Amino acid sequence: MKKLTYLDSSVLIQAYRGEGVSGERAMRVLDDPDREFVVSDFLKLEVLPKPIFHAREDEVAFMTAIIQNAKDIRPQRE
Repeated sequence: MKKLTYLDSSVLIQAYRGEGVSGERAMRVLDDPDREFVVSDFLKLEVLPKPIFHAREDEVAFMTAIIQNAKDIRPQRE
């Protein structure tokens, strides 16, 4: 059974930047075949608007690929 892992925006940003030890660790987490990732609309709002606005297509593609391959969680409504 895979580990269900909620992705924080800082993990995605560090993985994309790939700088130093934190970038390497972030990529190891993303490359771990024993993990299944979970994202929310809040994560999308944290990582997509700025690169879209500044037309950083590679960054948008990176973030979008990870988001599309993760489970999407939605808040429960009563």
